Amino acid sequence: EYMGTLHFCKRMLRGLARSATALRRYATDALEYRYSADHGWVSIKKGESVARVGITSVGAELVGPVHYVDLPDPEGQIEQNEAAVTLECSISANHLMASPISGQIIALNRKLIETPSLVNSDPFHEGHLMTLRLTDPAQLESLMTAAEYAHFCKTGESKALSTAH
Repeated sequence: EYMGTLHFCKRMLRGLARSATALRRYATDALEYRYSADHGWVSIKKGESVARVGITSVGAELVGPVHYVDLPDPEGQIEQNEAAVTLECSISANHLMASPISGQIIALNRKLIETPSLVNSDPFHEGHLMTLRLTDPAQLESLMTAAEYAHFCKTGESKALSTAH
């Protein structure tokens, strides 16, 4: 049990370091990032209603190498905390990725069909999951800022994604 916990902590720290690097890389693009407790992220330009959604590098590290991504209906409506995407991983069970925010799906990242590993290698850009038109922008306030998310991960409050059955 100790070795399992130690392995989990090491994976979390590697993912957190990758998140910090990615955040610095994309901090110059005038986007605001918000985070959910199950390692989802939302990026949106201030004052706009269209946002990208994805999984953080911490979340991608927790699920392991992604080999297949099952995306939602391309014209569907998604609600906050609703299971939106299934990530198939080789070293663990399939994982459900809940949407951190409600919105109308306006685009899916079809690159993930051919190259699902983008979720692991570039989760904040090429590996994003979908683009939504927000139906309730006020929900952004229920999500964590970058500083809050970093603290959340460092304090061990973080949890793994839901397992698909």
